[in-house]
Amino acid sequence: MFAFVVAKVQAWIVSTRETYGVDPVVFLVISTINAPFFYYAAFRLVKAAAKRDTTRLPLWATLFLVAVVVPYGYVLFWGRNLPWYIYAAMGLLVAQGVWTLVKKLRRPKRSPQGPRRDPPAGAGGSS
Repeated sequence: MFAFVVAKVQAWIVSTRETYGVDPVVFLVISTINAPFFYYAAFRLVKAAAKRDTTRLPLWATLFLVAVVVPYGYVLFWGRNLPWYIYAAMGLLVAQGVWTLVKKLRRPKRSPQGPRRDPPAGAGGSS
């Protein structure tokens, strides 16, 4: 069973390489190497946004965008005869990454002490 699955995957890789000019193994390697840069850029971008550091924010936003696009750039530049749905899927994946980042940046900052509670009405100290 395992040999059958391996043979099918190898045949798919060869077929994809010959038909579209894109090697799935190269795409996987680029994505794997790129992952630490992606997460570090996302971390620093969120940190700069939380501190409202407008001098560093464009730098980390640019690095994040590059980290998102690099693996798909390989497919776009070296791929040929790609079906339209491949371009649509790549666009959706990039848009999903940007949307997730925007949601993280808009999330309210949590206080380390927990939510603030106001004293109940009438429980004030002075009269």
